[in-house]
Amino acid sequence: MSFEINWEKVNNPEQTRKTHEKLSEKMKSLQKPDFLGEINISSLKFGEKPKIRFLGIINTPENVKKRIIEQTENSLEMKKNISQIMNKFFQKFQKEIKPIDFVLQVSADLSNVIEFTIETELVVNWPTPKFISLPIKLTVKNIGMKSIINVVVFNEKMGIYLDSDEDANKKPLEMEIQAAIGDQSKGVLQNLEKVQNFMVEAINTIIKDKFVFPNIFLFDEIISEKMK
Repeated sequence: MSFEINWEKVNNPEQTRKTHEKLSEKMKSLQKPDFLGEINISSLKFGEKPKIRFLGIINTPENVKKRIIEQTENSLEMKKNISQIMNKFFQKFQKEIKPIDFVLQVSADLSNVIEFTIETELVVNWPTPKFISLPIKLTVKNIGMKSIINVVVFNEKMGIYLDSDEDANKKPLEMEIQAAIGDQSKGVLQNLEKVQNFMVEAINTIIKDKFVFPNIFLFDEIISEKMK
């Protein structure tokens, strides 16, 4: 079975602006090393629709139900009706699952889905604090996801989450980061590698905080009626 995503619900100026703002807020709130200046997301764009592969259906785990209820109670805005979106799905699978209470497990190819640019400064704090500041531009693209994506429907809510891993150091995302800097000296390049590693860690921390269970990202009207 395959299903489609209403990509226009994501890949439009308004949603791009919101994603840009949220990611920027997260980046600015990160605890950063003293060799980095202020972190800004200067640009963000969505590309191709993600390629989704259906893996299976499971009943909604009780701990997932509990978290959705908790998050919904703390949410100021949450639409409650997704039955029209899922009608065709229920027509085909109503004998297999309880309506409005299931988890779709899928894998996704995100390699060309999103690209964004981070601007910051590499700060040299010797011989005095902020002795030299070098502008850095980092382009993040070709994002790959290692984890299975769980699309949960429960209590008239829809959301996605990634399973938590026993290895706390495992990163949910892989990515390519291209860096541009004014000075190409050896010392700067060594520090630049530290900046790239920090950004990989920072982006994965944001994903863990938003998407890795017990965190569930709740949304609606993303999955289309076209299911086959």
